[in-house]
Amino acid sequence: MYHILLDYPELAQPLFSQDGPWYAPVYLKLAYPKLEAKMRSFMNINEQTAASSLTELLTTVDSLQQRYAENEYMLGERFSRADITAAALFAPLVMPEGYGVDWPRQLPDRLNELLAQFDGKLDWVNRLYSERR
Repeated sequence: MYHILLDYPELAQPLFSQDGPWYAPVYLKLAYPKLEAKMRSFMNINEQTAASSLTELLTTVDSLQQRYAENEYMLGERFSRADITAAALFAPLVMPEGYGVDWPRQLPDRLNELLAQFDGKLDWVNRLYSERR
């Protein structure tokens, strides 16, 4: 998501500064070009790594979707840290209520296209947030 999100400072800046100090929005507005470049460099974010990561992510999501189709929870009959961790990590792909982030109301087409690849595959994330949050 960062690969796409970083191209849209008007979305990234509020997400990065949410619940931060009062000066965070001003600071991010001024520092964003350098922050973006540093993030792309330090985290090795580019077209190639984004494509590779997406392939791995889709494989992982398919595996977890199958697991949750067979069991209510990841490790069987009981809600566990594994469920909390998985739901938190995959929440940005479904933007559930109760996550604690003011998700943007409008997303760029590129981001919508990315998220559409997960339609129906992460229903368990929404279920866990609605039942356990």
